[in-house]
Amino acid sequence: MYYNNAHKARDLRPLQIGEKVWIRDKKKEGVIENSGDQPRSYKINTGANTLKRNRTWLVPFRRDVWMNQSQHNQVPHVSQPVAPQTTLRRSSRTPKPTLRLDL
Repeated sequence: MYYNNAHKARDLRPLQIGEKVWIRDKKKEGVIENSGDQPRSYKINTGANTLKRNRTWLVPFRRDVWMNQSQHNQVPHVSQPVAPQTTLRRSSRTPKPTLRLDL
């Protein structure tokens, strides 16, 4: 009891089937297929294979960001031609001379 209070331990929310997640140890994204055999474990489809991970290794994508990305992928974006960028130059500020102790 004391450990949980001292270290701000909290329960993570359960994940839904079909939810997009980031797998921290594999540094890949995947989609929840179903819940695993053990409590708080999930089966995740990464496209290449299916993994089984505990909830602590899974970070859910924010739903609003995920929805915006899927909309951008479906609708082609037509943009106006962009003028070429000018190269950045060094500052034209004159430097102050360094004050040194004359001994």
